[in-house]
Amino acid sequence: MGADIEEVTEKIDWIEYEGRVLYQANFAVFCAQYLPKWQNQMDPVVLAFMQRGNQFTLADFRNAQFARTQLFRKIQALFERYDFLVTPTNSRTALPVGFDAANDEVEVDGVKSGITRQGWTSYQYPFNLTGHPALSLPSGFGTDGLPTAVQIVGKWGAETDVLRLGSLLEQARPWAQHRPPAF
Repeated sequence: MGADIEEVTEKIDWIEYEGRVLYQANFAVFCAQYLPKWQNQMDPVVLAFMQRGNQFTLADFRNAQFARTQLFRKIQALFERYDFLVTPTNSRTALPVGFDAANDEVEVDGVKSGITRQGWTSYQYPFNLTGHPALSLPSGFGTDGLPTAVQIVGKWGAETDVLRLGSLLEQARPWAQHRPPAF
C-alpha cells in the first residue's frame, strides 16, 4: 500500500513497576467505596490489586506519575519520525480458563514471562498509561487456533488518523468472515 516499514530501535523504559503502582493504587482508591456492600461478590483479582495498591506510598505514586510523564514524552518523540507504531496486541493468544491473573505467570512459547501486564498485555499497558490512541485489528490465528491481533498506535490526540489507517487495512485485508476452528 506504499508504506515504508521500519523497526523502532530506541531503548524505552516501559515503566512496568511504576505502571503497576498507578494501576493498582487506582483500584485501591476507586473501588474502596464498593467494599462495604460488594466485597464478597467482587472479583478476587480486583481485591488482590486493591490490597497491593494500598501498600504503595505517596512517594511511590508520585514517582510513578513522574515516570509516566517521561514515558509519554519518549513515545510522543517517536512520532516525530514515525506516523504510527504497529505492535502485537498481546504476546500470545488467550490465557487458559482458570488462569489467576493476580498471581500466575504467563507462558509465551513455553517460557514464563511474568504476570499478565509483563507477560501478556505488555504491548498495551504503556499506551494505556500515556493516553496514546491505539486500535486492535485481527491478524490471524496462532498455532493453537485462537485469534491473534496487532495494534496501531498514533500520536497523542490522533484518534481519527488511527481509525482511518485501521479502516484502510481492514478494506485491504477483510477479516470479518474468519472464525477460529470449533473446539
